[in-house]
Amino acid sequence: MFVYGANDVQIRRELWEYLSNIAASLHEEVWLIIGDFNIIFDGSEVCGSGGDVRAVAVKFNQCLNAAWVAILPMHGLNFSWTNCSSGTRTLWKRLDRMLGINKWFTAWPRAHYIRSTP
Repeated sequence: MFVYGANDVQIRRELWEYLSNIAASLHEEVWLIIGDFNIIFDGSEVCGSGGDVRAVAVKFNQCLNAAWVAILPMHGLNFSWTNCSSGTRTLWKRLDRMLGINKWFTAWPRAHYIRSTP
């Protein structure tokens, strides 16, 4: 499944709820969710000053736990988005990811993805 997270927090939360419902209905299947979730997972996925996003990240992590999915390991570039500012206003974030239902990691324990420049 491919997703694109909206800029609006409420719309993103609706996406997370939708994904949780899908996960509940496909709990016996092996599947991936791939895309730009427009949210960080934790503080290691942001570089620069962009406000406090921890509360929203906590909600995202709760959704992941409820859906029994985990983040596929990534190799390569740390960040996938920038605000294109310079100096102290520069902001970098990791917004894209691949999520796998826990059974994915049992079937393919060494699976990962590589992020590179376009």
